[in-house]
Amino acid sequence: MPLRPDTRAVAVNPAFEENLTSFAADVTAAMNDDLNTARVIARMFDTLPVINQLFKDKAAGFAVNPDTFNSFRQFFLNVFTDWLGMSVEGGEDNQAKDTIDGLMGVILQLRGQARKDKNWAVSDLIRDELAKVKIKLEDTKEGTDWYYEQ
Repeated sequence: MPLRPDTRAVAVNPAFEENLTSFAADVTAAMNDDLNTARVIARMFDTLPVINQLFKDKAAGFAVNPDTFNSFRQFFLNVFTDWLGMSVEGGEDNQAKDTIDGLMGVILQLRGQARKDKNWAVSDLIRDELAKVKIKLEDTKEGTDWYYEQ
């Protein structure tokens, strides 16, 4: 599961918001301009200072709309993997990722059962122990999500 930014309400930074919002149109235009992959890659690099600053300042809150960030992230990964044919992870990493995802599935099932049984001590213990290894749990209406915390 991907790392997520802290999404506490803060003032949206218009420059950051515009950079991420315009990304899809910019790279689409570049690809439509005779498959100008150099311009696509340059535009990808243009987003890095924004992303780095967002994560650097996350203690103060996340200065873009969460929907904007999620749309940007999904489109960026699509461009990176599908359009440019690059890989996010190597083969060995995929096996480790699958193992971690499987283990987290089991852990979340156990925590879900503890919550269903109103065994708050076990539920809290699981959450707190995962937090010690920088894994954050987020309870939603659909269930519990997890992600790595920086």
